[in-house]
Amino acid sequence: MYRIMFAIMCCPFIMTVKADSKFTSIERFLRQKISTKNFQKYKDKVTNAHELTHILHGELRQKFCKAGQNCFMLPDNSVYIIQEPKILKSLVAQYVPTSFQGKHFDHYVLKSRDWEKYPSYLIDEWLAYFRGAQAGLEVSSELSSNRDVFSGLVELAIYSNAIIDAMSREDPKFYSSRRGQNYHRLILTMNDYTTTLASKILKKPNLYFKEDHQLFNDFMSLSQKKTSLLRGSKTSRL
Repeated sequence: MYRIMFAIMCCPFIMTVKADSKFTSIERFLRQKISTKNFQKYKDKVTNAHELTHILHGELRQKFCKAGQNCFMLPDNSVYIIQEPKILKSLVAQYVPTSFQGKHFDHYVLKSRDWEKYPSYLIDEWLAYFRGAQAGLEVSSELSSNRDVFSGLVELAIYSNAIIDAMSREDPKFYSSRRGQNYHRLILTMNDYTTTLASKILKKPNLYFKEDHQLFNDFMSLSQKKTSLLRGSKTSRL
């Protein structure tokens, strides 16, 4: 049974469960949630968590979403449904400052054309990187040096935040609507989760590249500005 929400009250937390040699706790959890059993399995536990998140979200879309909607399982394990604004995903690129455009920018923001009418595809990737990063943190002692679980998480957070900026300019009616407020709440809450998780990862030098540390500073600056902006519009976290 799923707990389905359009607005929920929650606090950021990071799941910490003792791992076994075969699966991380994140992967075990995701395997229990999906009905698909015939899926590609990777030796890399971080990649498994990432890809299983996409499978789960695909099943949730089929089960709960209407046309023009997307839904996700958040880190507190609730299902959150949002309506898409009338903007194209690639349009979000105009609202990502050049200095914030990292190595994942072209693939996820400019390309991946199958998701053009679904800018929240970026949020789907954000959550997939989030789950992968959780898995990486859990098994950090098993990973080789420089197994990056950081840049994708923080980059996709930055690009997902840019959806709000694009929405405010390109679809202002939606931006100020109740459906737009639901979108805002999702971003604010995921910013909190990401800040907590990324801060933990930065204590594990083998999980990120030193040159990507500036990404976190960029994200924190953007997140704080977004919080001030959305609080001004009376938007709260979930």
